[in-house]
Amino acid sequence: VEAAWRLLMPVFDAWAVAPPGDFPNYAAGTWGPEAAQALVAQQGHSWPLPIDLEEFPPEPKGSAETAASQKPLKGVRLKEVR
Repeated sequence: VEAAWRLLMPVFDAWAVAPPGDFPNYAAGTWGPEAAQALVAQQGHSWPLPIDLEEFPPEPKGSAETAASQKPLKGVRLKEVR
């Protein structure tokens, strides 16, 4: 552990004196910097972005038969629990 601190402290000290100006930092609680999305987009990929669950109504309350009789979401398989 001491060797690791000896190795890393000069790096931390240099960053404290001259922080990088273009570091793609982001606020806590967000989904990361736009630079991360752009990086994977260069290769034709993307990270799936979350949905806001508050936009959707709550699941119906009732018996198992009521829930089972409703149509499942497209592409989603529901497992019956007994």
